[in-house]
Amino acid sequence: MEKPGRILIVDDDNQIRKVLQTKLRLEGYYVETADSAKIGIKKTDKSQFNVVIINVRSPEPNGTKQFTKTLKTKPGICQVIVKWHPTLQNITAKENNSAYSDLLKYDVETILAAVRYQLRKQSKEKKCTDEKIDMFVETRITELRAEIDEARVQT
Repeated sequence: MEKPGRILIVDDDNQIRKVLQTKLRLEGYYVETADSAKIGIKKTDKSQFNVVIINVRSPEPNGTKQFTKTLKTKPGICQVIVKWHPTLQNITAKENNSAYSDLLKYDVETILAAVRYQLRKQSKEKKCTDEKIDMFVETRITELRAEIDEARVQT
């Protein structure tokens, strides 16, 4: 059985954090929260997360920029970006059914759908990687056995 996804919610709005945390926990995910990008950075340094939901319009804009840069250095973490106000980019993304970043933070169901999508995508990528590793190991074992057999014949 697969482990539940690990989610970090970074938002200065306590209500949004609690609503998202409750909804995600009800779906079986492990959820942590942070009320600032600075705390979010500390949490990602200590623990591994699959998805980080981050409000890019927080009171600490430099912290948010630093946090998104930090996340880019951590393999396997997907970002779900949320904002308070709609932009043309939000509207276009929704029309194209690709709204998995730059979402409206009060659109909880769309955020949850984005998290589910990112976790499914990660799971498929992991399975593909595991299969490639298994194939490599099997091939390498076969090659080594052939080399050993060849060495025995020569001696």
